[in-house]
This record gives sequence, structure tokens and C-alpha cells, in this order.
Amino acid sequence: PEGPLRAAQLADEGVWGVVELPAFGYAWVPREPNVEVPPAAPGALSARDRVLCNESLVVEIDEATGGIRGIRSPREDTARIGERLVVSGLTGPDGSPSMTRMRSESFAIDYAGPALVQAVARGTLTDPRNDRRLASFHQRYRLWSGRPILELDITLGELDPDWLDRAAEADPWTHHLACRWAWLDPDSMLRRTCLLAPELTEVDRPETPDAFDISTRRQRTAVLFGGLAHHRRHGTRMLDTLLIAGREAARTFRLGVALDLEHPFRAAVDLISPAFVVPTDAGPPPTGPTGWLFHLDTKAVAVTRVEYADPSGDGRGWGVVFHLVEAAGTPARCRLRTFRNPVWARLIDFQNEPIVDLTVDGDAVLIDLRPHEIARVDITLG
Repeated sequence: PEGPLRAAQLADEGVWGVVELPAFGYAWVPREPNVEVPPAAPGALSARDRVLCNESLVVEIDEATGGIRGIRSPREDTARIGERLVVSGLTGPDGSPSMTRMRSESFAIDYAGPALVQAVARGTLTDPRNDRRLASFHQRYRLWSGRPILELDITLGELDPDWLDRAAEADPWTHHLACRWAWLDPDSMLRRTCLLAPELTEVDRPETPDAFDISTRRQRTAVLFGGLAHHRRHGTRMLDTLLIAGREAARTFRLGVALDLEHPFRAAVDLISPAFVVPTDAGPPPTGPTGWLFHLDTKAVAVTRVEYADPSGDGRGWGVVFHLVEAAGTPARCRLRTFRNPVWARLIDFQNEPIVDLTVDGDAVLIDLRPHEIARVDITLG
């Protein structure tokens, strides 16, 4: 690897690369590699038996179920959280709830570095009353070099038609196929993200499409949902993320897990918004192979949208409009820097009406936000 390219690897889909990309920035990677540059060292990326590792995570796959036996930090001995698939709505002869069996039929490690560790578990979900197959599953686990997120891709197939018919007409909270998460500490503080901010929750059916934060005094474990918004708690140690309920037609889902992040919303957004890849024949840029276009100095403030603004009728030139959200529940004062010195900046509402002019200091705009405030900032650059 060279420049911002951290590692590269040949895979069935082509060549995968891990690139160090600045926030709101760019990274130029040569189209033709320099063969004289030595390959990347494997580092902490490894796959041994059923254990996958990178610098931030150790993931053990359960031999019997094909689900996650445990996820922990490389500095820990005890797993924090596990995962399996369940089908709810089944009852035993006495009317009590019956637990689905998740059975692993195969497990394979596809790649073991230097850029990617990938393993796939395949198996079935069966009815414990008669051993009837209810669904087949395919769970793909991915860890990337330098990336603190486990990517979990779930594909479901061969769903039992009778169960699907019953689920289509039944209460989705009692009849569904779900991804069940379980953690050790029943006293953990549970928070769901709401407008990207973590909010304490004690409800049985928390809703969030982004992340669920499980915190103890020394640890924070974030489950990333990739847009799946409906969940159901079981006691103080389990959470079901609903995959198929009612007449749901999707059969592939992406989730993730990250450890010890101060602001989990960043990983949640990262999971669903991959970087753009733009082929180019020129380069690298005169400023170097990496750089940024905008920079926000406060981690607790999220930029959710960036719009181009045409020149206005009052003689002001073109610019950029930012949507900002304060995501920590505290007042924030931040500096929003741009790639060229702003001419003028103001706070506007969602009808494009001005609220107040903002202070410009060199290449930065100074912005004050109240807790959980959603703001639009109009910056004139030309």
C-alpha cells in the first residue's frame, strides 16, 4: 500500500482496499499500484478457527448455532454481547412459548487479511416441536483493518409458507423472525439514539433505526441497526431486532457492532453511507493525496446534509447550506471551517428565511447550538 491506502486484497468481487479518508475530505489512490511497494503487514487482523480479530474487536462464532458466541475487545477476557436468530410466536403443547432451534450446517473463512477478514455461517431455523424447517440463514461476518465495526450481513431464505401466512395476519410483536442480542450485565444502562442523540430508555419496544447503546461503568457496546427501527426487549439482558414481521418482503439485512465509542451515531451513519468512489485519470491533487473540504471541531455535532446554494438575488454569490444536529444533549459552540474563506454566513430556518447573521473568523464560521438543536447554516463562498 502507498499514500492513503492502508491495505489491499484480492477477492472474488475484485480488489478491496482500506483507505484512510479524512472526514468531509478526499483521498487519491493511484489506479495502477506500485509493485515495488511491499504488501501491508497483517497486523492485528486474523482468523483462526472460529475467532475473527482486528485492532478493535474479537468475534467468536458459535459452533452449534452459527450465531455470535461473543464479542469483546482484544484487551478483555470476557465477551460482552452475543447474537442469534429466533422465530417468535411458537407455543408448546401446554401453551407456553417455544424457543426456535438455530442450527449451523457449515462455516467457512473466506478471507484472512491483510485488508479484510470474512467468514460465513450457514444453517437453518427449526421448530422444536417437530423439527420442521422454518427458514434457512446465511450470516456473513466482516472485520476490516483499522475499522472499529463488525459488519453482520444476514440473508434469510426458504421461509416456511405456513408460518409466513400466519405472520402476515398476526400481531407483529408476537409473531416475527428476529435477531436477538444478549449481554451479561443486567444493570447496564440502555440508550437508544433519537435524532442521533443517545436517550435513556426503559420501554419494552424501543424504536430507533440507528443504534442501541449498552453501557456499564467501564464499557460501551453499540448495536448498529442499519435502518431497522423496531425492537423488543426481553427483561434486562436481551433485545430482539425485528427482521421479518407482517408482510415484510426484505430478506437481506445489515447490522453492526462497535465497542467503546463516545458517539455511536457516527458508526451508525457510517454503516449506511459508504464513501463515493470517483474514477479519475489525473492526480494526485497539487495539495497532496488527502485533504478535507469542510471541518467541524465538535464531535457531538452531526452534519446530516450539505446542499449547494445558488447565488441569491441580493448580490451574494454561491455557497453551501449545512444541516447540523447537536447530538449530546448539551450546549455546543463549534467552528465550521471551509476550503475557502467564507464571504458571509447566517442561520436560516427551513423556509430559507434568515434568523441571524453568524460570525466569520478566517476560514471558519462560529456557531452556537442549544441541546438537541437542529440548525441550518447558509455560508456564502463565492
